[in-house]
Amino acid sequence: MTQKALREMMSMNANQATHPLARAKCLRRPRASNAQGFSMVELIVAVGVAVTVVLIASSVLYELQNSSNRLRKAMDQEIDFSIGIREMVNLLRKSALSYNNLIVQDDNGRNFFDLITDITATQIPDISARSRRLTLSLAPGGITQLVFIFNDDPASQGFLYNPIDAYNVGPPPGNLDVSGAINYRGINADNVVAARAPGVWRQGNLVLLFSPIPLREMIGGTVDVFTPPRNAIYFGRVRGDDVEHVSLGGLIRNTHPAKASLVLDSGDKFFRNLPSIGGSSPMVILQPVGLLRFYLMPTTVSGAVTGRLITQTYSEGAWSDASVVFPDIKGVVFKRELISTPQISIQVIPR
Repeated sequence: MTQKALREMMSMNANQATHPLARAKCLRRPRASNAQGFSMVELIVAVGVAVTVVLIASSVLYELQNSSNRLRKAMDQEIDFSIGIREMVNLLRKSALSYNNLIVQDDNGRNFFDLITDITATQIPDISARSRRLTLSLAPGGITQLVFIFNDDPASQGFLYNPIDAYNVGPPPGNLDVSGAINYRGINADNVVAARAPGVWRQGNLVLLFSPIPLREMIGGTVDVFTPPRNAIYFGRVRGDDVEHVSLGGLIRNTHPAKASLVLDSGDKFFRNLPSIGGSSPMVILQPVGLLRFYLMPTTVSGAVTGRLITQTYSEGAWSDASVVFPDIKGVVFKRELISTPQISIQVIPR
């Protein structure tokens, strides 16, 4: 080897030993191989991330499930309320004969079924007397029932009844200044009602006889137009050939509308005190009816006392078995915005 070649070789080795890249390459340590899997640190970090993701996902799914259950429960409750209210509205549509014929006190001690149709409610000076509100509640001293008269059978419509059919008319007196003798026998005397309406005249059935002439009592020579006018009525159940008087503890308004001291507690007294219509002949309508009530009874649900709204019909001196409308509520509000209209709104108070 020539000296020139030797010198070039020595120069090349020196450059390689002193170059920065060469020195860095010499200082590197060999990296661990991944051929054997994750390191312990990498595994711990991966598991921690995975657990965090699972916890977040589980929390979100749990909240979504709860929200779905709450929404489903609210929808089911709304559907149940809608069905129940619709059932109550359909029953109250048949309560027209209750107005001014029943005494049902509302939250303010006024008669819930007061109805004035010959003036507008806005003419009543006392603003608080223009409307009615009745709340069914289990609170101490609260009202727990709303009773009303209804006609549940459209086929059993009322008809005109001739009062003289209930009497036995004696021979005419010789003296025209003396009244003839008439003796009361019963509303179905000679089978007059049963022959005309067999479905009406059944023992125990409730019937309402009323005059279509509304009257107000005159007090001190004047008539208070803000007092609801009333019809003379007689309410009772079929017994034999007559109608037995039913008052239900003062629920039925059985006093004469123009004579508050006169109680119409028999068919004979009712007929003898009827107002005439443009002459000597009175007019009477005989209507088959029923009595129904919404009753809020206490019950226990999940250990808590709550209200169960039921409907019951009155028959033979007692209320029938219950039909449940709402199984678990706090109360019900019946409201009439104006006493000049017979419209009733309903609000259910959930527990």
